[in-house]
Amino acid sequence: MKGYCVDSDILIDYLRGQNKAREFLLSASKEQALWISIVSVVEIFSGKETADTQKRAQIEAFLGNFSVIGLSYEIAKRAGELRRDYGRPFADMIIAASVLEFDLSLVTRNAKHFDKLKDLNTTKPY
Repeated sequence: MKGYCVDSDILIDYLRGQNKAREFLLSASKEQALWISIVSVVEIFSGKETADTQKRAQIEAFLGNFSVIGLSYEIAKRAGELRRDYGRPFADMIIAASVLEFDLSLVTRNAKHFDKLKDLNTTKPY
């Protein structure tokens, strides 16, 4: 495993001021590289608070602490195969494929979204 891919739910917890998320991310960043999927960027910027210039700047600064996994042909193909085989939501399968392609552990509170994917390493942070 080369690091952690942090799911949108953890990022949202952090942005909402939840101490458990802050503590986990601070601790994890000392142990491993932190990544996010491009899907999480979409999910974060679909929130209404990003329309506020000041909050948007804070969010962009926060997300700047992560390496972003873009959508490549390989990830798209693998996500399609996962969706076909497991019938899970489109966005979740892009995240899962990204984690698998980069040999990461997915940090999420929504383990049930990914529980059927036997090769996917997940970490529940709190």
